[in-house]
Amino acid sequence: MSRWSAAAERNREMVAENAERILNDRRYDRFRTPTALRRLAISYSIVAVLIPTGWLAGGSIVGIVAVLVGVGVYLLLRVAVRSVADLPDHVLDERLRRDRDSVYLDAFRLASSIVFLAANAALVAVAFRDGATITFGYDQVSAVYWTVFALVMGAPSVVMAWRQAGEPA
Repeated sequence: MSRWSAAAERNREMVAENAERILNDRRYDRFRTPTALRRLAISYSIVAVLIPTGWLAGGSIVGIVAVLVGVGVYLLLRVAVRSVADLPDHVLDERLRRDRDSVYLDAFRLASSIVFLAANAALVAVAFRDGATITFGYDQVSAVYWTVFALVMGAPSVVMAWRQAGEPA
């Protein structure tokens, strides 16, 4: 066995141990109730809207604060759904693997629809004005970057939380 395959095997075992610990963790059960999951999903969605608002209306400091709040809600949301969306195939059973794959499909559809609608809204905003241009400074680029980042990173956990909230206990 080569050095690289031995390291890969150790990494695989470590991931499996961590996954088992994450899936069996009971410390955050209060965030796994249907009401709490829906609140977390809605809170993350609100924060994802507040991020560009903070950058565009309040500038860099308000934008950074909005991003930090978003990170906090995102981490809490990830703990609530037990990070199932990011666990590798070898640590998930067939049902969890199917659920994870379905969540990613729905999250992709959600995120791409939001980006498509936002791009079309920007196009419509300037399309019917003669000589209209869109200029981007640091705050505008940061607003777009952090919003897309929040959308792409959070969509799977939001979809997973919403689904888990609708499942019977």
